[in-house]
Amino acid sequence: MRLSTARLELRDFVESDAEVMWSWRTDDSFADFLPGSSLEELRDFVRAVKQAPSRHQLMALEDGRPVGSFRIYEHGAQADIGCVLERGSWGKGLGTEGAKALLAYGFGERKLHRIWATVDVENARSARLVEKLGMRREARMRELRFMRGRWSDSWLYALLDREWR
Repeated sequence: MRLSTARLELRDFVESDAEVMWSWRTDDSFADFLPGSSLEELRDFVRAVKQAPSRHQLMALEDGRPVGSFRIYEHGAQADIGCVLERGSWGKGLGTEGAKALLAYGFGERKLHRIWATVDVENARSARLVEKLGMRREARMRELRFMRGRWSDSWLYALLDREWR
């Protein structure tokens, strides 16, 4: 799968993307949002995603350089989306641009009814991003993820196909 925006090329993961994502783990501000606790676990994750037809994990390239990871995982007529950008790419609107491409793909090409995202309650940056997309906060999911040695709550945001149009 490939998606293009004005500044980004989003393409399916390749094996070497695990090493790129592993290098992002040096930034403690979002390392807990990346899968795997070792490079080998991250490689296993990349291999597993490549084999699942309803799960698309995309590497975002800006000018040919990997700058982030976007995902859309389908669940019947619904999907969940997410993204991680390396710190040097924050504040440029790339997250919004890539996420809009996922929404267009999901609602347009895949004809999904509902797309949702979960955001750690302490991650104001990501909350702003999904709100810019028009997603509505629907719920607080208590102790959804175990990160940094403790359970953490997440906000659930969603958008329906008729709201996207």
